Amino acid sequence: CEVSVWDSDEPVPRCDLLKRVEGVHGLLCMLSDRIDTEVLDAAGPNLKVISTLSVGFDHLAIDELRKRGIRLGYTPDVLTDATAELTVALLLATARRLPEGIQEVKSGGWSSWKPLWLCGYGLSGSTVGVLGLGRIGLAIAQRLKPFGVKRLLYTGRHPKPHAQEVDGEYVPLDTLLCESDFVVVSCALTPDTCGLCDKAFFSKMKTTAVFINTSRGAVVNQDDLFEALSIGQIAAAGLDVTSPEPLPTDHPLLTLTNCVILPHIGSATYSTRATMAKLSANNLLAGLTRDAMPSSFVMIDGQRGVYYSETWKPNGGTLYLPVSGGVLANMAKYDQISFEQGCFCIGDAMGRFQNKAQGQAVHCWRYSVVEKKLFIALTYFFTNFQVFQEVLHALECL
Repeated sequence: CEVSVWDSDEPVPRCDLLKRVEGVHGLLCMLSDRIDTEVLDAAGPNLKVISTLSVGFDHLAIDELRKRGIRLGYTPDVLTDATAELTVALLLATARRLPEGIQEVKSGGWSSWKPLWLCGYGLSGSTVGVLGLGRIGLAIAQRLKPFGVKRLLYTGRHPKPHAQEVDGEYVPLDTLLCESDFVVVSCALTPDTCGLCDKAFFSKMKTTAVFINTSRGAVVNQDDLFEALSIGQIAAAGLDVTSPEPLPTDHPLLTLTNCVILPHIGSATYSTRATMAKLSANNLLAGLTRDAMPSSFVMIDGQRGVYYSETWKPNGGTLYLPVSGGVLANMAKYDQISFEQGCFCIGDAMGRFQNKAQGQAVHCWRYSVVEKKLFIALTYFFTNFQVFQEVLHALECL
């Protein structure tokens, strides 16, 4: 390949990006690069693949990529452990007021021992609530349980079978907020979750509760969070993500001693970043040669669905695709599709699966022709990624 590199840790300036992408066949970008219609137009029809060095994709014009047939690779899974570790570290630092303690030592505020000086909140015997028990949410819960957490609550679109690994209880959001001593946000940024953590959200939490967000900054209404922290509606907050990033140095949240803010370093370990870089390069090369990407992001009829081709093993767990809207509008009674233990399934929120089928045959006679085609295409995906893509293109579903 002929490679053009922006050789700097700083993001490429917009004007340089628009100039450099002209005529390229592939693009490796960062979370800090906004890849919108303007960039895609500047690149032109040669652009066939984009690989982003991130698990997040809100910096990309997904619908435009779908319309133009541009393949997309990203880096899920590889940063799960690092992000989970950072979340636990941030929770402990916030709850036990470690930054305040460090500052007291440096400023000479540490004098004699006092009974309640710098007291915080412990995990032992506590109730932890997790918003979004996906890969990272589960990894966070697994790391918190050994601290003596009494109850692990979680909420989301539907119950997760893997929650039993951490004795997780599926509850409505309001219940989670009212009963949790620690609220950890680990959900994806979607239209439903954007601004989810607002004034009403914080008003339902305990006054002694600690709020942690390591997902996306836009999930939180920061003005409402500032108010909740200022008036003692909640005890403390720890953020690894903000909106915008970087957070302006004069932002009101930075004036609070009960708010710990990190510069989005969830995946910042040497090994994780090296793995992300390698995966991004391999995604890009595979896209250029039209081979199966190690980790690709796929859009189906405007619905966001995340699938894993070579990195996910069918017999190693259950993969879920939320079912709602678009081509699946007639399936309101079902909440999930899964491929479990070698079987392609359709299931409801209670995990009751129906129409199981082995291999490439799916018995879905109850559903419309479009739905049947989609199920068959999905089944092809789990057995052969290249065939899956060809089937979807043929069905005009992608």
